[in-house]
Amino acid sequence: SDGLHWRVGAGAGWMYDGDYFLQNQDSGAPREVSTVNVASPLVTGAVTWGSGLIEAGAGVDVQLPLGEYSVLPSGEAVVRLRTHPHAQVGLPWLKLTAGFMFPWHVGVGGRAQVVVNPTLGLELTGAFVQGIGVPLDGGSFTPDQMRTGWVAVGLRR
Repeated sequence: SDGLHWRVGAGAGWMYDGDYFLQNQDSGAPREVSTVNVASPLVTGAVTWGSGLIEAGAGVDVQLPLGEYSVLPSGEAVVRLRTHPHAQVGLPWLKLTAGFMFPWHVGVGGRAQVVVNPTLGLELTGAFVQGIGVPLDGGSFTPDQMRTGWVAVGLRR
């Protein structure tokens, strides 16, 4: 429907990041598939505006990778939460997204949304994001591949 809407949801997914091994091998990260592929619960939220068949908005997805070595250095600290603020545009049920996937990637992808119960505003959302590494330190460091896919259940109002 036309107008301003908000969405919130919670779910789980999968995340791959080659830097989980590359940045943690000195700490004992094993060279295994399980080091770079991890489960990740998440919360998601967005505000969108629709008119006719076009809907656009902004949102944020926050994932918590659960792997033992699913941390990345960021300055003097380490980052476990992966935050993806993004813009989205497309059809009410299918959108393209683009934003920054902290700490080192531009994230581009898509998401599909299906209203399961219109009366309650219950919605099922699925997304995929490909992370494109942003060179850091004057180009001396380029992050490895990153991607994630997830499914969430939430409310749309």
